Amino acid sequence: MLFEQELPWDKEKKYSINNILVYYEVTLYDPVIKMESTYYYPLRNEDMVSGFLRNKKIFMNGLPVIVIVSRFTKYYTHFIKTKQIVKR
Repeated sequence: MLFEQELPWDKEKKYSINNILVYYEVTLYDPVIKMESTYYYPLRNEDMVSGFLRNKKIFMNGLPVIVIVSRFTKYYTHFIKTKQIVKR
């Protein structure tokens, strides 16, 4: 619902419902190699927030990490190239 209306600060209209992608971050800890791996799962329009908040692995320092990116920004290109994104 947040991006269904125009945002006053988004003069170029990069952050409309059709232009954004939403990901939630999952951090997994491997006790054998003592390393964390971070993955980003895309949310679909029909996904309910309550569904992914039940996953205990998505909380970093007690807060869920949700990333909202516009397809029409430089950060999106950087995000896609540098993060481990899980295909759904």
